[in-house]
Amino acid sequence: MSEIFQPGVPHAGCALALMALVVALTGCGGGDANGVAGSLPDGSPLTLVRSDTNEIPDSVTIPEYKTLRATVTSVTGGVVPDATVQAALAADNHHLAVTQLNAVLVAQSGADGQTANPVVVPPLTYAVLRSLGAAASGASLDEISASFKLSASMFEAALQTDRIISEWWADRGRRFRTGFLAANDALGLWTRWADWSAAETGFADGSASGDAALTQSFAAASPDLSLNNFSALTDIRLLATHSLAATGVWGAVTPFDGIFERSGPQDLLRLPLLRLTTGVRRHSGADFNVDMLAIGELGGLRLMNLRPTTGTLTDFTAARLEPALAEAIQALAAGAGTPIAGEMVLPAMDITLPLQADASLRRAGVNLVYDEVNANLKNLDGVGGTYVQSASPAARLRIAADGLALRAAHAMAFTFSPLNIHGPNYSSGVDSSTSSFHAYPDSCSWPSVDLRSFFLVLLDSHNRVVSLLAMQSPPGVEVAPDCSPY
Repeated sequence: MSEIFQPGVPHAGCALALMALVVALTGCGGGDANGVAGSLPDGSPLTLVRSDTNEIPDSVTIPEYKTLRATVTSVTGGVVPDATVQAALAADNHHLAVTQLNAVLVAQSGADGQTANPVVVPPLTYAVLRSLGAAASGASLDEISASFKLSASMFEAALQTDRIISEWWADRGRRFRTGFLAANDALGLWTRWADWSAAETGFADGSASGDAALTQSFAAASPDLSLNNFSALTDIRLLATHSLAATGVWGAVTPFDGIFERSGPQDLLRLPLLRLTTGVRRHSGADFNVDMLAIGELGGLRLMNLRPTTGTLTDFTAARLEPALAEAIQALAAGAGTPIAGEMVLPAMDITLPLQADASLRRAGVNLVYDEVNANLKNLDGVGGTYVQSASPAARLRIAADGLALRAAHAMAFTFSPLNIHGPNYSSGVDSSTSSFHAYPDSCSWPSVDLRSFFLVLLDSHNRVVSLLAMQSPPGVEVAPDCSPY
């Protein structure tokens, strides 16, 4: 797929609501005596209002911004969405999740011995887009705007940041545009689970690598993100980490050893499974079955296990996953559906997953922000010459007898490049190869199958997808038949 959202799709109208705040604030001036005014894409006003009489400056250091935000009393211009808008937001969220996952599965479908279990985390992707859009101007902002439709409501933008924690580190004394920092802040009128923190550390003097708080934050975000991903700390103007954590518990669980079917009945794994026995609700569609279980203590998280009854996960994602997801949510909403004891089966595992955020943006044609020569991210500090060095995003999923835990993170280094001048653009490609499988005689004896490939969906209380996972090959031991392939 060449882009995440296809032009002209009606329900993509709110898809990048996050960008509204970006557009509103990147053009902000000094404002009046106690506020800074901007406008949303539809022309409606947006104003940061201070409780004192001091003017809001165009640019600030990190400590100055933290002092400023303590004096801001309100952000005006947003409208609380009604049920119709909430439904549209959920539909856009579903569309983003499915199209991201589809792009990944199509890209890897030709890989020999396919074992990847990709996960997409829409709130994290929205946070990454917000950061890139807030920094971008000129060709870079045009590129993002062309690939993703902007929305007009600031409140819709705020909703997309649920559960995201953003942490920022800048070189000592570095000044940033106030609008850029505000666009990446959790500042606002409405309570949400987003959080934002920022501090200065030593990039220019080389002391950043020894900063305990910086190192600890990267370690906490994910074991697969580390400062080793950034080879030139002295060139970094701003280092950002967006992370998401979601946990849930369930009731009675029965552990047992079972068989998982990967690509077909001749490709099996033996692995530990969990049978959940309390509060599971079931719905059967024309070509899928789904079980759902409430697991969240804070915010009403729900876990959905959706299993196609025909075809592969790749085929189902491309043609059926989005409507199947909507059908299942509607059928099981508000506690509907018959509780069925002991019917949700999950693999017990603790695995690192390939998180698709940065890769999906590249497939959508957003390349300039990562281009050392062509990037135009001067809205960061007004100076220009900045591009993004991106660490490999990562996620870790743990499913155990006591519950589920998901951690996902994406790190970006906004880096200065003396080569940053306008030049030829580039695009990225995906390599693939042809897959092949051994064939076995019908007379071979195979163990009975307890579980086959499925989608694992984590939903919040607004029916938005927190994460969507395609489980094709959990950790296990290959099961051999009693005969050899011919």
